[in-house]
Amino acid sequence: MEAIHPELTFNGMRILMHTGRNPGITQKDLIDHSHADKAQMARMLAHLEDRGWLERIASESDKRVRCLHLSGQGRQLFAQLRDLQHQVASELLKDCPQAVQKQMLALLQQALNP
Repeated sequence: MEAIHPELTFNGMRILMHTGRNPGITQKDLIDHSHADKAQMARMLAHLEDRGWLERIASESDKRVRCLHLSGQGRQLFAQLRDLQHQVASELLKDCPQAVQKQMLALLQQALNP
């Protein structure tokens, strides 16, 4: 992660990637998805927000609910991380037959977007 940004942790990356794929996800849904406790998640989200990568916006239907969105910087970081994931996957699969590569990439996409 340090190659991308020295202050980005593995868990921070996971949150950014999940939020980038699911814009507007609520904090509660993210906690349920990640199985993190509320306090730990609140600290991680505050860190990402302090870095300017994430925005917590009150839901239009319920002002108590916070929806997560990537900021402009967060979207740039998301794109870099997504490109890095593609590079790593390509490197890992480079010696596999083309049919196996397609199958593995399809499975990885399915795992990322259940």
